[in-house]
Amino acid sequence: MDEYALAYSAVPLWPQKCAATVVTMAAFLVLRSGAWADSDAFLCRPLIGNRHRRPEHMPWVAVARGVVSGAFDLVRRAELTPDEGSSIVAAAETSLGAQPCTWQATEESGFLFFKKPSLVRASIPGQPPGLTPNPMDDLSSEQLLHAPSLMQAAKLLRCSELIAVVPKRGWLLVGPGKAGEFPLMAKMQRAAAGVFGRAGDDALSPYAFFVVNGQLTGANVVEGSGGVSVQAPEKLDRFDHLQAGGSTA
Repeated sequence: MDEYALAYSAVPLWPQKCAATVVTMAAFLVLRSGAWADSDAFLCRPLIGNRHRRPEHMPWVAVARGVVSGAFDLVRRAELTPDEGSSIVAAAETSLGAQPCTWQATEESGFLFFKKPSLVRASIPGQPPGLTPNPMDDLSSEQLLHAPSLMQAAKLLRCSELIAVVPKRGWLLVGPGKAGEFPLMAKMQRAAAGVFGRAGDDALSPYAFFVVNGQLTGANVVEGSGGVSVQAPEKLDRFDHLQAGGSTA
């Protein structure tokens, strides 16, 4: 482990107040709206695909180091060498795995003793205050990036293929289904669109995302009255522009 990575491993996972308006912690992943105008200035990647062929509301995956003046302290590309960028991404992924995700049933199907969850929502219990700008945001949306958490949801739902939505920060809803199962896709899409439309600055995406064995495989992108299934063309944990101030190609 290099000196940069060691420096980040010494930062506590839970937040520490450094001043009235500053909270710091180890690097962690945060989802950002697809409408994020300044994405090229920060260490980030699209949730699925690449920045040159990205649907309008495809979220960005960025790296933060805490909260400053009521906003995430996001890592800028100009601050990093490529090796430093790789190290901080690795540290952020480690933080994601350390968060204790639980799933709560929001909908059940069946009768009496034969009921089972048909929709589950992620939550991160016991989160200290100040970790996110919005106290209602528990970083549960980012569990869409964590295969073990998604596998846990699949076990509760008794299926290996899932449809997930992250319409706003602090909101990850998962149900059974796969690409091509249009009634289930439409149900999840409607749930996402309603929350997304009311989320304001916390809005992430109205899309439905497909998960197979804990891995993101694509999304159902609906623009206007149409829809198209977008498959992930590359490894999802790849940050495609670690070069500080370099090309985004």
